[in-house]
Amino acid sequence: VFDSPLAMLCDTPSNYLEDTVCTRFITEIPTVFEKTQVLSAKMGSHIVTAREADGKWYVGALTDWNARKVTVSFPFMKEGSKYSVKILADTEESNVTPTVYEITEAVLEAGAEIELDLAQGGGAAMIIEEI
Repeated sequence: VFDSPLAMLCDTPSNYLEDTVCTRFITEIPTVFEKTQVLSAKMGSHIVTAREADGKWYVGALTDWNARKVTVSFPFMKEGSKYSVKILADTEESNVTPTVYEITEAVLEAGAEIELDLAQGGGAAMIIEEI
């Protein structure tokens, strides 16, 4: 969601070494993008942003201190195409334990939507690639 070409992992290295699944996901996301689209937003409430680099799309979602459901559509998907989607997202337990998340994978067709359950102060990230 944030625009920063100078990215860094902002935690102790031991935390990233302990959670290699999340670390691998985060390090797949580039720092420079060619296109940006805001997919959903309400000032002071939430934002869902999509950024494109080298043919892949990276979607980030953030919410305020209210848990919420956000339905996301993907206008950048080409009609008749299929996309692999890797999603790092909050779980129901994330409202109690913020470090809990899940990574899932799906295949979507153009026109599909995903409903994100964002925990209090939480978010989600997606890596989307045409297949």
